Order: sequence, then C-alpha cells, then structure tokens
Amino acid sequence: MGPVSIMLLAGVIIVWGVNYPVTRYALTHGFSPLAFVAARFAIASGTFGVIASARERTLRIERRHVRLLVLCATVGIFVNQVAFVYAVKLTSASSVALFFGTVPVFVALFSHLSGIEVISRRRWIATAVSGLGAALVAFGASRPLLANAGGVCLAIAAAACLAFYSVSARPLVGHYSPYRLNALLTLVASAGFLTLAAPQLSSENWSQIQFLAWAAFFFAIFPAYVLANVMWLTVIRRIGAARGSVYVNLAPFVGAGAAVILLSETLTYLQALGGCVIAMAIVVAETPRMPVVALRQA
Repeated sequence: MGPVSIMLLAGVIIVWGVNYPVTRYALTHGFSPLAFVAARFAIASGTFGVIASARERTLRIERRHVRLLVLCATVGIFVNQVAFVYAVKLTSASSVALFFGTVPVFVALFSHLSGIEVISRRRWIATAVSGLGAALVAFGASRPLLANAGGVCLAIAAAACLAFYSVSARPLVGHYSPYRLNALLTLVASAGFLTLAAPQLSSENWSQIQFLAWAAFFFAIFPAYVLANVMWLTVIRRIGAARGSVYVNLAPFVGAGAAVILLSETLTYLQALGGCVIAMAIVVAETPRMPVVALRQA
C-alpha cells in the first residue's frame, strides 16, 4: 500500500471516528435530532448531486433498479440515521461507536441469509463473539442498563441497517458510479427526512444554536460525509474494497477514543473489554484463512 493510500485511509478512519462525538456535541448543544439529520442530508444531497452531474451529466438509472435503490435509501440511510442520531442523543458517543464495531459481523450474517455468501464456522464464531462484546459494552455503561436501553437498542439497529445496506446495495454498485449512487440515495433519503422532521425544523430555534454546534453540524456534512466518501472511493479504487474495509473497521474504535478525549466521556473497564472483544471478532471474521500450501512450506 502506497503512502497516498495510507494517508487517505487514515483520513477516512479518523474523520468517520471523530464524527461520533462531534454529532453528540451538536445534539446536546442546540440541534434537535431530526432537524440535524434532515438539514445535514439535504445539503449533502445537493452537494453530491452537483458532483455527479458535473462528472456524468446524468443521474438516470434503469427502471428495474428503482425499487432496490429506494429500499437501500430507506433502510441504509433513512432508518439508519434516525436510529443513529437518537442513539447518540440517548447514550454516550463512545458506546454508540463501539456498537458500530459489530457492522462487519452483521454484514456476514446478512450475506449468508441472502444467499450471497455461505458463512463458515469461523464467521459464526465471530458472530457469537461480537454479540458477547456488544453485551459487555451495554452492561458496562456508566448509566444503569434500563436507563440506557433505548440508546443501546437504537445503536444496534443503526449498525444492523448499515450492514443491510452494505449487502443489498451490491447490485447497484456494479451498475452505477458511487457518485451517482450517493446523489440518488441521499436525495431519496432527504425526502423522508424532511417529511419526518418538518415539526422539529419549524420549531427549531436556529439563532440560539451555539457556534461550536454549527461547526459540528458542518463537519458532519462536508468532512465526515462528502469528503470522507470521496476519499473512501479513491481508497477502494487503489487497494480494493475488501482490503480497505478491514482497516476502516477501526473507525468505531477511534470514535470511542475521540469521545473520551473530546467530550470527557467515561469508558468503563467493562466497555473497553467489550470493545476489545468486538475487535477480536472482526479479526476472526475478516482475516483470510492461510492457504494449505503456505502452511506446508512453513
């Protein structure tokens, strides 16, 4: 992997990781959850629309792909982001970040259920280990579990939605450029966000939102969504999606650390142990089995 690829990949991991505490800061300093996500994706949709139109001159897709695109936008962006912002609002950013560490294992599970991939015994073990890690994160929270239950459930739901999106969008990725897909997916999701968020958007006291909260809002749009997606697309062109995904799985753990540093959140020993267990599950699931020939030569 060349130095440019390393820098781009590191940038993606850091920006996506920092987005967890940045989003929580915005939601606890003036922004209503739905107003935040609706405004964020409306601006992101327009930005990606301009980029895609400039590069490709069209946003058209085949009629046979419309239903799948709407499904991906609904589950992978709309439901995912509503669950995410409320999870971050209800529980700590570090906990939400650690729960997102289960995404690769959910991806393996959904791939198996959809018939795309048969899960090996090793990945089933990784799934069980990841579930144990998530339980440790939930029980290790500084707040009582019942008081934290809503945020925990929403964080796991958001991670599962992201995994579902990663699996179900594969046919679309094979037909359209990522720029066109990002533009269309965010456009469809934005329509849902703006409809759902209409009461919060109309009642939001925009003038009372603090400067740093506005800074967090724009960070969540441009560096964390638009720029990070462009960098990620560049990375997968250079080193491949499979190889890049293994490294980008570090982002949730960077997010947990960033929440401790930036928001002075408390990460208990049990949560830290749960994060390590989830990381171990990712290693088990993503590390390819060594070829028999190599073993014989050793």
